[in-house]
Amino acid sequence: MIRPRDNEKNARLALLVGVAIRLALSASPAHALCGDTTGDGFVMASDALTALKAAVVGDYDRRADVKPDGGDGRLLAGDALAILRAAVSSQEVLHCAGVNQRRAVVSTAAFDFSSAGIAVIDIETHQTRWRSGCVGNDSIIRWQNGKAVVINRKGFNSLQVIDVDQAALPTVKECSVSDGFDSNPQDLVLPSPTKGYVTLYGGSRLLVIDPRILDPAVDPACRGLIVKRIDLGAFDKDGIPDMDQMVAVDGKLFVSLQRLYEFPTVSAPGKLAVIDTSTDTVIGSVDLTISNPFAATKGLVYDEFQQRIYVSGPGIHADDLTDGGIEVVNPQTMKSEGVLVTGADLGGDLFDFVLAGSKRAYGVVADQSANSVVEINLQTRSVSHVLLSSAELISDIELTETGELWVAWREDGAGSKPGLRVFRISDNSELTATPVSTGSLPFTLTFAP
Repeated sequence: MIRPRDNEKNARLALLVGVAIRLALSASPAHALCGDTTGDGFVMASDALTALKAAVVGDYDRRADVKPDGGDGRLLAGDALAILRAAVSSQEVLHCAGVNQRRAVVSTAAFDFSSAGIAVIDIETHQTRWRSGCVGNDSIIRWQNGKAVVINRKGFNSLQVIDVDQAALPTVKECSVSDGFDSNPQDLVLPSPTKGYVTLYGGSRLLVIDPRILDPAVDPACRGLIVKRIDLGAFDKDGIPDMDQMVAVDGKLFVSLQRLYEFPTVSAPGKLAVIDTSTDTVIGSVDLTISNPFAATKGLVYDEFQQRIYVSGPGIHADDLTDGGIEVVNPQTMKSEGVLVTGADLGGDLFDFVLAGSKRAYGVVADQSANSVVEINLQTRSVSHVLLSSAELISDIELTETGELWVAWREDGAGSKPGLRVFRISDNSELTATPVSTGSLPFTLTFAP
């Protein structure tokens, strides 16, 4: 990967609305596989049995609420039967409650990052709309509070709202987050409609913003966007903690810090700074084992069912595969629970990953000769399947809760066709005969209703 620096009828309705609101305000996608009631990353007969038991005793699990398609706020024997059918058929697709992903929203960038754009792809039909040259040359995409927000990074330093419902994909509003210097913003989290956070890779202070200012009818000059700054400079020897990805969990904001002072000769293991979102004060930090935790352009990964944060990165030294990997953090205790896999386990540096469940993940792994998308067995700490391997650049992978793995496939000048490639994780088969074109080369992607 190249990185240039979530009465009975009314009760059911209320439950579904509540799930939708929690997902809409979550900092990163809910990580669950529809039908996977045991949460291990696979849909099996045991999941159908668990769903049936829940239906009998009156328990509720949105992962098992698959009938009618997309759930109805209750569990019945029919839900369990549908899960059983999916368990015996690799081509059965389950849509569960709370899942409303209809589109992939993609930030694109030319081979040399001389220009960039935006694309929207229908998840089912793969029909595409794109607009070129409309965003910063190095930009990433977020879906937050019902908005597609482009983070224009180094040299542009802005948040740009795109209307993905209109065919022309127009810019709704753009606000600077330079804060008076080349701030290089990296991530955006909006825990509520009235508060948000932006990490600045080039500075020491985390920005607290008012996301209402992103509305074009409010404060056209964006003067009120930045409402506060939280100093994280003490976490790094050079005063610049290299803050990157975030996630908000239960009133706490976790911010990954790469701590790359005098990089690449001197550095420290990564940390997570922890901020109380009610007071915007630093309340602690989490010491990590891995170094250089920057893998993924999606925010820190949070599993809502295991209630754990997953942090990953390639480490610092290419010849030392043990300094990177995937590490798990308990947000309640604010402590690391250890490294799940290292680069040595995977045979290369890990540059991105998605979590499918407690036993399964997918990652982008690079060695001296190739970039590969692999299935990772988290129990055996090993690669269980290679989906693709090539000299082509792979900049992002994302997983839908219906079991589709989307891969941003970029050419390296060798002439292969770039685009989005889609795999079905029930059998790891590719669903795209040819990559889905996004106008320019795909860079990062997210899913939206």
